[in-house]
Amino acid sequence: MKAGIDFGTTFSLIARLQPDGTPILVPDAVFKDRYSTPSSIYLGDGTALTGRQAEVKFETYPDQVQLLSFIKRHFGSGAPVAYDAAGSAWYAESLAALLLKKLRNDAELHAGQELSAAVLTVPAHFNDRQRKSAQLAAALAEIPLLGLLDEPVAAAMHYGMEAGPSRNGKIVFVYDFGGGTFDATVLTFDEQGMYVLAKDGHPHLGGREFDDIVQSMIVEQIEMDAGANFRWSSFSHLQLRRAAEEVKMALSETGSFFVRKNIFVGSWRKEMTFNREQFEKKAYAIIEQTIEICRRCLSEAGLKPSDINDFLLVGGSSMIPAVRNLLAAGLPIAPEKIHLHQPLSAVAFGAALRAAQLSGSSETLHLPPEFRGVTGYHVGFRVVDSNTGQVKLDTILRKNLPLPCKGMRTYFTRSESQQSILLDMVQYLESPDDAVSVGQISIGPIYHSMANYAVEVSVENSADGRLHIQAFDPQTGREVRHTFQNSDTEAALLLEQKALVATTLIS
Repeated sequence: MKAGIDFGTTFSLIARLQPDGTPILVPDAVFKDRYSTPSSIYLGDGTALTGRQAEVKFETYPDQVQLLSFIKRHFGSGAPVAYDAAGSAWYAESLAALLLKKLRNDAELHAGQELSAAVLTVPAHFNDRQRKSAQLAAALAEIPLLGLLDEPVAAAMHYGMEAGPSRNGKIVFVYDFGGGTFDATVLTFDEQGMYVLAKDGHPHLGGREFDDIVQSMIVEQIEMDAGANFRWSSFSHLQLRRAAEEVKMALSETGSFFVRKNIFVGSWRKEMTFNREQFEKKAYAIIEQTIEICRRCLSEAGLKPSDINDFLLVGGSSMIPAVRNLLAAGLPIAPEKIHLHQPLSAVAFGAALRAAQLSGSSETLHLPPEFRGVTGYHVGFRVVDSNTGQVKLDTILRKNLPLPCKGMRTYFTRSESQQSILLDMVQYLESPDDAVSVGQISIGPIYHSMANYAVEVSVENSADGRLHIQAFDPQTGREVRHTFQNSDTEAALLLEQKALVATTLIS
């Protein structure tokens, strides 16, 4: 069985293909009427509950249970997210692995066969460290990973299958507004393939920010009624979040201008009326940020809004009516070009299609055979300027270059006895001031210790967005060894986390 996995900030899904090539979602093995798994975990003593079961445990024992969520936002941080009863540190990758194991088990029970290949989706703007975290999570879950796929590209792939030959020649914009991240991607199709023209995004912009708006409305009412007498707890915070999510979804329904709901938070209860207009006024600044990113993405592609044939809305947050209205007015773009494209399932469906395509079993999918993405970040090194002695950023690969691509720079030793060159590799979306370190790379030993000895360093961004480094001695033509300085620490951490995941029973 081949599968596509959409590991989301708030909900995760796994999809597989039916014999005719049509993708379907896999239901939860316990809650069989549910086709999405909350990205939540409860760590017990040598056990873990995942998804809805973790939430039920927390609801039953709110003062004894820590519910872990929004794990995806910790990818690439390199810091522990939680500690279990034995005091063992758990990182985002190992926690994600527990959820991925649950999804794999659901799929194998549903299909009656083992998972033989999978594609895992990631936000388009994920940097190399975050992509590495996603790959590591899959490895810890023992999932046979074919590769990573950008979430908007996965949605576009599903659109391409459904559209068939009519997709050829079209320029499509995917507006992917999920629970925790936002991505904007421009693609085009022809008979030979699907090609990304440009992509952009924001790592901390999603449904959680809309939930915060509704939560603030409820908290304001609680403070008016109860003031300092109200006692907050972990469970009351969960009740607040759940109520806010339900109100947000109700306000997103067509024709729903007012929502009246009984709100229960701890010992406080009240019937409240929520006004869509009031909510949208508060949400305007968030949506406007996404529109600005869309403008930037179109500019990077050298396109105008009028050049777009289809504007696809993907992700739960894209279902808010104000999104469509503000996009149409703010870009501007003709409203009839804007479509909700199975916003909750298209990413998982596209990943399942890509898994079949990569494993060579895509004869019935009617997908163009070639796919090419673009770089999501500027990539470079922090180096010392030999003239000024100051640290500067040397950009090697620019954002939105067709993948795969490669760039090269020559660096020089500074002293007679220098045995290695140390470079800090970075990525950034827009401003070099926001550069994030991917890791420090030590190049050496250098064959000839002398000042101003040249070493050529190449950086390749592969088709799945991962970075690869090579170093050469141009005088001998030989490759120079390089290592990430923290590679030994990472290897030890991997072994430790692998043992934790392997010995933890999940349900």
